[in-house]
Amino acid sequence: MNSVAQWSSGMTDKINQNLELPRRVLNESTDGTVSVAFLCSEDGTPAALRVIHRSGNSTLDRAALRAVSRIPTMHPLPQGIDHGQRFQANIIFASSQSAYDDQIRTLRRDAARTSQALAAQGDTLVLNVTANPRG
Repeated sequence: MNSVAQWSSGMTDKINQNLELPRRVLNESTDGTVSVAFLCSEDGTPAALRVIHRSGNSTLDRAALRAVSRIPTMHPLPQGIDHGQRFQANIIFASSQSAYDDQIRTLRRDAARTSQALAAQGDTLVLNVTANPRG
């Protein structure tokens, strides 16, 4: 059985493999972070997907949603995590290292606040997936 950290790393890899952007977007200086909330269905595929934080660019938002939806399976889930668990993937798109670093700082700053609020609810596992299709 995988630990949560190992499982999260595997999900990050799967999301990265599924990220596809149109060439015109890759050639632009388009940055943003997209947060996708989802569940794990009984068969292991992501279910009830929705964008809960938009990047400001609908192409990035759709790419993030599509990348999560294409995860072939989330199984096996880590010990202590069941199919009712809510997940959140934060996906970063950055055209430069400095843009990436800025977005990471923002995610870290917001993480403590978000984690406290979610811990109070006790029902969401946040995965900070730092996917970057541009390298």
